[in-house]
Amino acid sequence: MSNWDFYQSTVGGKSASVYLDLALKAGAPDIKRPVIVVLWLYLRQPDPTHGMSTDAEFEVLAEIEDRLTITFKEQYGAVYAGRVTTEGRREFYFYTVASSQLEAVVRAAMSPFPGYVVDAWAQPDAQWTQYLEVLYPRGRALRFMADKEQVEALGRRGDLPAIARPVTHVSRFADATGRAAFMQAVEDAGFAVASLDDGSAQDSHPFALHYQRAQTPTLTIMSEITALLTRLSEQHGGTYGGWQCDPAGPHARPWWRFWR
Repeated sequence: MSNWDFYQSTVGGKSASVYLDLALKAGAPDIKRPVIVVLWLYLRQPDPTHGMSTDAEFEVLAEIEDRLTITFKEQYGAVYAGRVTTEGRREFYFYTVASSQLEAVVRAAMSPFPGYVVDAWAQPDAQWTQYLEVLYPRGRALRFMADKEQVEALGRRGDLPAIARPVTHVSRFADATGRAAFMQAVEDAGFAVASLDDGSAQDSHPFALHYQRAQTPTLTIMSEITALLTRLSEQHGGTYGGWQCDPAGPHARPWWRFWR
């Protein structure tokens, strides 16, 4: 099952938007598809300030993406891994076993879209380096996607994010000393300790701390807060584990109604 999502990043110091199938991570690298096909499509109406795509090309770009995906799947049994939009171009990445007659295949696929300039090539990538080390999110981007998923899940339950309510966070540490130092740091930042949990000694970070503060869980605010808590957790030898809260608002649905 696919799991497509996007995040904002930078490539070579330039703004970039990355859209990828996160579900491919579980099976990567796929030894049956050791070749990557790369196609650079040069935008006709990019935003002049940051080189990204605009609404003027939205529909035609979606049509091109669909046609390329279908064509490469039919011709090569390719898997569409994702795309990067940056500097006035959209880069598509497909993994396959072969790429014979690539130029002719691309020319046929792009025939309904005259005026677009493309560069296409294939190269070995048996370890799926492009997907795992370039497309797949890490650090700040991965945390942003987790925050976005949580905010969207609340929205599906009728949440009004502008309403403040207790938001509970969790961080985990390798030892009790690191947890104690972190506890002082988050208390200084206005959080209240909710509970402590000592897990199995087999866990690399068994000492958990649950803490909370009243917040309005918009994506902007939560991204800022989780960035701070991730940094503080790491400074004390720990990892930040995420957040949760109840939905708020007149039409908010509790979990038992949401999942019924």
